[in-house]
Amino acid sequence: MGREPPQHPSGHELLTVREAAERLGIAERTAQDWCHDGKLPVWQLSPRRRYVVWDLVTAEAKAAAELLREQLQEAAAERAARRRQRRQEARLLGCGLGRPDEPAAGDQE
Repeated sequence: MGREPPQHPSGHELLTVREAAERLGIAERTAQDWCHDGKLPVWQLSPRRRYVVWDLVTAEAKAAAELLREQLQEAAAERAARRRQRRQEARLLGCGLGRPDEPAAGDQE
């Protein structure tokens, strides 16, 4: 298992970046970027050892994580809808009916 995080001098709860990402429901890479950008409070012991000070994570950061999750869910739903549409069009093409927006073969004006 991983090592126990050190104790912060003020007694704040410390999490690894991975643990903070899991609590926020975001990708670890996103949490790393947010640490670098200052969106997440970090206590850095060395270049390779940094911890998120969870007690100081703002409501703003938590709301940003929620918004990001919602946007990702919407994007996934849109991709699924496009896949369903493409499958439906492929079935129509396979039946010789053509695209829904094109006249069928033999339908001439």
